[in-house]
Amino acid sequence: MGPPDIQSISLDQDRDGTIDQYNVTMRIKKPKALNADKVSPLKMQQLNVVLAFDYQLKDMINLKMEGLAVMQVDAIASDKLNAGTVKSDGSIRLRQPNALNLQPD
Repeated sequence: MGPPDIQSISLDQDRDGTIDQYNVTMRIKKPKALNADKVSPLKMQQLNVVLAFDYQLKDMINLKMEGLAVMQVDAIASDKLNAGTVKSDGSIRLRQPNALNLQPD
């Protein structure tokens, strides 16, 4: 398989100059058919996606953080049924559960 094509679009929904949301799209091309009738025998049965990201705060405190998003899909595949597109919609909330001690150095 070739490398995936990954695109990211940032959205500022309330137009305050701060990005509120990222839409990430990943396209994977199915390998070309190897047989004479140009029909690929490959069927997608399982898809695992791991998205690693990092982000940082700069205003009140300089803090770098990182996280993971994981998606796992088990698809039903047969000679007549095969998933051509998998769509997933979700959200990741980046929140600090505890207050940071902001004492001057």
